[in-house]
Amino acid sequence: MGTEFKEVVPEQRGSRSEFYREITPSSFWGGVRPGFIEAIAVTSRTNAIELMINNKVVVEHVEEICIKLTPQQAKSLYKWLEGNIDNYEKRYGSIKTNEEE
Repeated sequence: MGTEFKEVVPEQRGSRSEFYREITPSSFWGGVRPGFIEAIAVTSRTNAIELMINNKVVVEHVEEICIKLTPQQAKSLYKWLEGNIDNYEKRYGSIKTNEEE
């Protein structure tokens, strides 16, 4: 008699971190480091209070999050982004970046 092996599928659960939040980055910084690729999301905005009180334009840059990805994770993210960019452009038209203008 042959031994039958049943594939055990673990129960799946999910939750949202207490630190979860949505951001809209203005830019990304970082680069290649030994063993990982680092991406720092930065938001930039004009400080309205400085303009109102001091008539001075001040741009504040805030590092929101640093994501460290293994090369494999980075490539997986790249492919996921590429697929979603293709889908977006099929629905809404070509995306132009600052570099392409």
